[in-house]
Amino acid sequence: MIEQAYDIKLLKAPPDRQARDNHGWCYGLPPGITPGQWPLDPVSCYPLLHGFTILLPEDYRVHGPDIVALSFFATWFGDFTNDNIDTVPEAMYAIVGEGDEIQGDPDLEEFQDYAKESHPRLHYIQDKEQDIYAVILLTQEEFNGPLCRPPSLRDNRFRDRYKTPEWLETGVGYAYFSHNGGLWDPECEAYLINLFGETPEKSLEWSRGLKWLPRTSDPNAGKPPEEPSKDSRRVRYQSYFYWKDGIVQEDHFREYDWAKDHQLNHIGGTMRPARQTPLVSPYYMGFEEYLGGFNFGGNGRAHLDFRDMQFDWDA
Repeated sequence: MIEQAYDIKLLKAPPDRQARDNHGWCYGLPPGITPGQWPLDPVSCYPLLHGFTILLPEDYRVHGPDIVALSFFATWFGDFTNDNIDTVPEAMYAIVGEGDEIQGDPDLEEFQDYAKESHPRLHYIQDKEQDIYAVILLTQEEFNGPLCRPPSLRDNRFRDRYKTPEWLETGVGYAYFSHNGGLWDPECEAYLINLFGETPEKSLEWSRGLKWLPRTSDPNAGKPPEEPSKDSRRVRYQSYFYWKDGIVQEDHFREYDWAKDHQLNHIGGTMRPARQTPLVSPYYMGFEEYLGGFNFGGNGRAHLDFRDMQFDWDA
């Protein structure tokens, strides 16, 4: 049973994986899996980037007490996105372990063999832009396990249609920094350095720690988010805002006191969508682009339902 919601804090230092309050990290490498279990993008055929790994609070361990954390992977947005790549169905089906047996084509057989070794708790998810994401549910042993480097890649005609994603050469943190103005826009550079505490290193291992903290007050913990009602007087899920004097104008927008310290990166509870409230279960995460190196329309917000394995974002 969900007892409360949690805000997620991005630390300005790498995680202390030996600490009892290590709640995970973003960027860097995933733990407890093998290179052969690193999920591939079924469209580009390259490895998906590791966005974050996070330990779930006990009341959010919806998949049972043994599943304590998750790793989230995503399509790299810098050089291409999957909405402008020509999908090759046979390669896609081979990577996700579907379709007929493939014989005599070593490039497709590579993907099929890879799929047979995939993690038993791997879940592929697609967003509204047809970009690919993946979730791997982790045990405590896996969460505490050694970090995994991406798989070695051999020549493959399906993958070789595109250049190697930048993050595979520089690390996700540096690639995100460079593609968001960190190398050419002084204002963006200052913002990102303040966010991360430093300029990201050119390294696959570079990461920033995550820590979640219980929200002081959130009446929506344990409730699925809903669109605000016309009179903002719902019995169950409560809106975090109201319109003063009932006038729907910007200067009449007000937040309730209980919601004013809520962070945009969070686990469960009250949602602050950029536009429309998605249909998700109470077991969800809300997060910004910088929490792992994503592109949600430039300044969007994402929501991952890790019970029903649904994902989408809005801007």
